[in-house]
Amino acid sequence: MIRCTILTVLFALTTPFALLAKQETRDIQFRFKNADSVVFNHDVHLKKYNNCKICHDAIFDLKNPRHYTMDEMEKNRSCGACHAGVKAFSVAEDKNCVRCHKGIPRDIAYNVKGATDAVFSHTFHIGVYRCNDCHTKLFQFKAGAKRYTIGEKPCCGACHNGKVAFSSDSCQKCHPGYKQA
Repeated sequence: MIRCTILTVLFALTTPFALLAKQETRDIQFRFKNADSVVFNHDVHLKKYNNCKICHDAIFDLKNPRHYTMDEMEKNRSCGACHAGVKAFSVAEDKNCVRCHKGIPRDIAYNVKGATDAVFSHTFHIGVYRCNDCHTKLFQFKAGAKRYTIGEKPCCGACHNGKVAFSSDSCQKCHPGYKQA
């Protein structure tokens, strides 16, 4: 009888601690305007370090959450604190964006004054180039980045010069339905 009572007391005292030890985590999806979302998998990262405090609140302040830019990550902020090429693959050097951004970015329609919208096909370009061939050399991923017209450099004309790709004077290829005067 005493043995049964001791086992019951031990069970009652240890069960809450066992339940606290396994905290439930969930994947977090970060959404972006001009890129596919990133899904952060807590379980993958916890298997590596088994310590929430490695990131919280050392890297990510849960009381004051904020979004980080790729420029900041490439300077070892946010994900770049670990993903700098030592502990894990580098966000700065390994510009194969699909390691984090799953899927193919959507096609983009640019509103153009005096012409039909210009449609940029990520689907086509990803089949031929890597993301960093255009980003960040020609087209930067940051708020307020300059948008260029076809006559300005750098722009689509950097490749669409008739040698690397079709000439930029083939208007209908990018401006569906456009009628040249």
